[in-house]
Amino acid sequence: MLTAKLSLYHWLLPPGAVSRLCLLLCWLFTPMALAATAEAPDWVEVGHGSYKRFFLHVYDVKLEALQTHFHYPDTTPYALTLVYQLDLDADVLVDNTLAEWNNQKLAWPKPWLTALKQYLPDISKGDSLRLEVKEDHSAVFFYNAKAIVTFTDQEFVHAFVGIWLSEHSSNSSLRNQLLGPNK
Repeated sequence: MLTAKLSLYHWLLPPGAVSRLCLLLCWLFTPMALAATAEAPDWVEVGHGSYKRFFLHVYDVKLEALQTHFHYPDTTPYALTLVYQLDLDADVLVDNTLAEWNNQKLAWPKPWLTALKQYLPDISKGDSLRLEVKEDHSAVFFYNAKAIVTFTDQEFVHAFVGIWLSEHSSNSSLRNQLLGPNK
């Protein structure tokens, strides 16, 4: 009986088949892994901080670039990551974004509002939002590490990132923590 099972095993998987299969799979998937790592930049933290409002810890934010020597808005690529410490409705995120733009006296066009309403999600504690700004000043928006939209409107990207990095930001202490000596 044992001999029959071994013969069937050898018939299904001849000697060396498993190792050949493993080699084939490694050979097939190695280029994809190399391509994925070749596209991912080696981010370096420029600065980080926390945003608190009325004694509530709203989010932690981190600015990353390819180098620590960073000058906003000229240095690209860079990324801003916010990790939320409480639940927020998307409407609250939109309202706060518009309030900040109004505070900075930005004349924001209606398509920007449409984009915010379409892509900003409801937030739960622990969720992250990340904006990776590319060399051409376009940006990819991530929600919990999943890309959800690419913005090609450079003015929109500049205005959105300006909430944290602009010299007109209403939270200059957070801006200073993010930019550090690079301001």
